[in-house]
Amino acid sequence: REAVVALEPALLQQAMTQPRFFGEDNHPARRLVESVAQRSFRYNDEFSEEFDSFFAPVREAFRTLNERASDDPKAFGETLEQLRGHWRSQDEREEQVKNDQLRALRHAEDRQALADRIAWDLSQRPDVENAPGFILDFIYGSWSLVLASAEMGLPATQEDLNAYRKAVSDLLWSIKKDVTLRRPAELFRIVPGLVKTLRRGLEVLGKSPAETQTFFDALLRLHEPVLGLRRAKVRSDSGHSDPIPLDDEAATALLVLEELAPATPEQRVPKAADQPWLGKNEMASAGFEDTIATDYGSLHGAEFDTSTSGALEDESALDAEQLLLSLREGAWVDLYSHGEWLRAQLTWASNRGTLFMFTSRGGRAHSMTKRVCVRLIRNRWLRPVEARPVVQAALDAVLTAGPPPVLEPVSQH
Repeated sequence: REAVVALEPALLQQAMTQPRFFGEDNHPARRLVESVAQRSFRYNDEFSEEFDSFFAPVREAFRTLNERASDDPKAFGETLEQLRGHWRSQDEREEQVKNDQLRALRHAEDRQALADRIAWDLSQRPDVENAPGFILDFIYGSWSLVLASAEMGLPATQEDLNAYRKAVSDLLWSIKKDVTLRRPAELFRIVPGLVKTLRRGLEVLGKSPAETQTFFDALLRLHEPVLGLRRAKVRSDSGHSDPIPLDDEAATALLVLEELAPATPEQRVPKAADQPWLGKNEMASAGFEDTIATDYGSLHGAEFDTSTSGALEDESALDAEQLLLSLREGAWVDLYSHGEWLRAQLTWASNRGTLFMFTSRGGRAHSMTKRVCVRLIRNRWLRPVEARPVVQAALDAVLTAGPPPVLEPVSQH
């Protein structure tokens, strides 16, 4: 507002020759005012250094226009190009940062979509029949991501992809107790290499050992009776694979393991992931950790807590969800993060609307899940900012108000 008021002499000079120039969408003077106004939506504090770095060149450019006192509209166009040149150099730096951050999110989304298709293909294999639930959960979940990641890296990852595919067959074979009880030597030979391949694939994907330890513990409990028996009855001809009877205690232990329970009908059908899986490094590069503000607690840690999903049924949560889904790329918001309010722009949303990335000054990324966004909106820590065309809004207001009233002359009598 201050800048537009300061530009009044130049605008009045323009009005001398074109009284209705503000009604022309493409008039250089109107485009200049509108462009400066739209650019200002990046800032939410007129006293900040960031805003001053934006406003100082604008102030100088407008002062120069006033001094020129030209009625040629080209002067406004030249000034706009000068300002845009300054903005472009700033935008190019931020765009590079933003693209690097978006690359991780888009890669994760593509990888998850491919993993979902791979999981479905795996579910059609005949050897998944009667597999325990935790085995199918692993194959359809983590291991499908490993396969997808390797497939996306072809041709450089062809050897790894072959090993990862073979690991699926070995894993499903190793849990067939009616086969492994007759051929314990082969199981004893396969398991070490199988576990090594599984751990390597998960490590390349970005999963930490702690994230997958529960699976390997269960797999060990499933294999241990046969492997333990093999070690106990090893003979000089240890390579012999004839059937070796289990004692009653080992057989009982094998049968009572919960992990041996066949998968339920629901577990046998892979479910498409609600949101792309991201590794720790991917989350950091995409700005997930930056979203965690100590002032309002670790919202990121709560995003995967399904025990609180009932809260989304609350009416205010539904309103917040509708508001979130109404945002489009390019929309501006005020976001509270790490003790300060930031003006940020929605730069990316996943195809399913479950992940969102906002970018604030300097290309700083703030990525979060739908659940976290909804919670922020409900607590008014994420507030959409209306950024409509300023000049048109002002003209509409004038038209709505109508012309000023005409005063009747006062009689002298």
